[in-house]
This record gives sequence, structure tokens and C-alpha cells, in this order.
Amino acid sequence: MWIRLGDEPAVAVEGFPIGANVKTSLNTFTLTPELAYRIVGNQRGAIDFLIGGRYYHVGSEITATGGPAPASVSYSSSNNWVDFVQGARFQVNITSCLGSFLSGDFGGGGSIQLRKAA
Repeated sequence: MWIRLGDEPAVAVEGFPIGANVKTSLNTFTLTPELAYRIVGNQRGAIDFLIGGRYYHVGSEITATGGPAPASVSYSSSNNWVDFVQGARFQVNITSCLGSFLSGDFGGGGSIQLRKAA
């Protein structure tokens, strides 16, 4: 899953004789690789046990420009972390070529924050 949100309106800033242009963005990314172990399986469907990890990345940036002499101020930050997850997947075979499934998982412990190398 990847999401990017942003906005770029002109807003009034106290002390600036003219408006400031503010640009913001937020980026998120989630990846969940899992392994499955089939507990029950037949022609009608299956039940699987899932185990794996979930990686998260969140990044944001704010940039403001404006004033009588064009000036720019920018700030950005990001964070990454990993969680252990486990869950289940339920599959129902409607026909030999068509099926439906429901899957769910939950975190199995505290997050491990990934830090940038200095």
C-alpha cells in the first residue's frame, strides 16, 4: 500500500506583507510479507495460519515560501519500523475456478524502529 497526500494553498502569515505559499506532503508505505501453513483444505475451501512481518514507512515535508524578497523554509522527516504479525486466511471455493477469501492479522509484539546509519 502506498499513499501520497499533499496540499499547496496560499495562506496569510502574520508579519509577512504578502501571503506565504505553503506546500505539504505526506507519504506512507506498508509491506506485509507472510508465510501460510494450511491447517484444513478440501474442495469446499481452506483455513490457513499466517505468520510474517509488516514494514511501515512514513515521511512528511513542509515547505513555505514568500515575503517581499522570496525566502524559503523547508522541513522534512521520516520514520520506519517493523512489526511481527500472525493471523489466518479463510477461503471458500464457489466453483472450481472462482473463490472468495477473508484474511486478517494482528501484531504479535512491540514495534522495532529502524534507524538511519550515522
